[in-house]
Amino acid sequence: MRSRAEQFYYLDTNYLINYLSFKHDLIAKRMSIDRDARTIANSVVKSLSRRIKIPFIVISEAAGKFMEHEINIGIIEVFGDLEIAFLGRELIADFSSILQDLAEMDRRLEPMDCMIAAFSIASPECLGLLTFDSKLIENRAIKNIVEEKYPGREFLVTSDPRRS
Repeated sequence: MRSRAEQFYYLDTNYLINYLSFKHDLIAKRMSIDRDARTIANSVVKSLSRRIKIPFIVISEAAGKFMEHEINIGIIEVFGDLEIAFLGRELIADFSSILQDLAEMDRRLEPMDCMIAAFSIASPECLGLLTFDSKLIENRAIKNIVEEKYPGREFLVTSDPRRS
């Protein structure tokens, strides 16, 4: 059983796909993955090893993208070594509130981006969201929500927490 103080970084869908493309060439080929991004994702995930989790929403979006690109790899083979993050019942109201606020504060964000960011912010075990999406990195709405709802909490949105 994990101690309550243990903290994790959550992966955004684009980060997960880049990481998986390092292990599965079919993903890299069919989805035209950038070589630098996949190398960074692999390096960061390997260096943080057991401090990484995948929000279940990200698994769903990634599966949809794989279907879209006709990538047929078994789910256990793809996601088997990754830990999936869920929110407890007591955090659902926080998630919903953050999701609503984020969607209203930054209309540039896609609905899935709002859900993934809100999920990550609502989770007390999440240190930050790893992504290559420039709309999420340095996002003012995300920073404002974290400052307002969780004063003093450090929440990082970056492609590489080792450099932040």
